[in-house]
Amino acid sequence: MLMVKSFLFSMCILSFMMTASFAGSLIEAEGRYWITDLEGNAKVTTSSLDGTDINFKDDLGVGDEDFPEVRIILSLLGSSKLRLAYTQVGYSGNKDITRDVYFDGQTYSLGVNVDTEVDLQYVRLGWIWEFLNISDKLKISSLIEAKGFIVEASLKTTVISESESFTGGVPSVGAIVEFQPLKQIGIFAEVSGIDVGSYGYLYDAEVGVKINPIESFSINAGYRILDLNFENDSDYAELKISGPFLSGEFRF
Repeated sequence: MLMVKSFLFSMCILSFMMTASFAGSLIEAEGRYWITDLEGNAKVTTSSLDGTDINFKDDLGVGDEDFPEVRIILSLLGSSKLRLAYTQVGYSGNKDITRDVYFDGQTYSLGVNVDTEVDLQYVRLGWIWEFLNISDKLKISSLIEAKGFIVEASLKTTVISESESFTGGVPSVGAIVEFQPLKQIGIFAEVSGIDVGSYGYLYDAEVGVKINPIESFSINAGYRILDLNFENDSDYAELKISGPFLSGEFRF
């Protein structure tokens, strides 16, 4: 509940910050393709049965997948921007498990075939303020974001079906560095996140290269890491999603 309240509060702060006029604004739309590697663990307990620490790959056979992401950026007056980003990822697995697994009050016995689904919906609303610009070659910006997420995990057999969701939202802070040695080539790096103690943490970082063949379009390539941990008493969900990405960015 604290994480949700913090998320709503940060949304209000961002809305207040972005009351500037949109006259003469520039819109950027970016579509990404993210080739990911998943590291994930979870535990779901009931009052009658302690849950098992489950590794999604080793215990449930969950495999890696590739996913799209959409980002919309609106340049405001001055040196600030508003960015909205949305990512939805889904992983699945099927395996005859090699040990007893206890999940949300249900027992999945050794040798049983289990179908697994792990889904993440991740939305970010951020305010970017460029506070340093050296001859348009080096730019450094602050980043204030409200991050919201829903993680859902389900385990199914022919006779048992259980699912659990973890929902949260947090404010976060970070920085963006852009270096453009040549007119058509730029290098960028970004990191943001927050640690909320016993409730968990969320970090998002990326680095890449931007190629601008024409003024209104660029091709971006890089590497990104999303590290999320959500805890609720003895229950938890951990997801670390990382890998290279390729994107096209249009400017209007």
